[in-house]
Amino acid sequence: KFCDTCNIYRSNRSSHCHFCNSCILDMDHHCPWVGTCIGKRNYRYFCLFLWLSVAHSLFVMASSVWHVVVVKRALEESEMNLPQDLARWPVSFILTVYTFVILWSVGSLGGFHAFLLCKGQTTREYIKRTQQATGEEPPAGCGRCHEVFCDDTPS
Repeated sequence: KFCDTCNIYRSNRSSHCHFCNSCILDMDHHCPWVGTCIGKRNYRYFCLFLWLSVAHSLFVMASSVWHVVVVKRALEESEMNLPQDLARWPVSFILTVYTFVILWSVGSLGGFHAFLLCKGQTTREYIKRTQQATGEEPPAGCGRCHEVFCDDTPS
């Protein structure tokens, strides 16, 4: 393919990003949260960022719930009284609700990218269904997992 904006020939999986004004190899998407395009060079770091954010949120949520349950038992208060517990440990309850929302959103995004990795597609290919149009077969087995996590990052 030829990019009219950059005046270069690019590979089939590359795409021009109008936010960054450059062609990106194996472009997945332009991420406003990271502030850059996610493509072949940084897709592994983006996935690790998502999955580690999920792990961190799980840890914070488990710690908050543990704090309320274990500390309450340590104080030998056997029955749960939600208004009283909420007044005594508001930060634990706020963190539990906050991390649940984070887990819901970031966890679903991380799961979607794990699905895309196994399917061997980028987000753009999944949305536009361009892989079927180009006639390229998706990689067998674990999809793009080996390519993304084990191959050298292109310079």
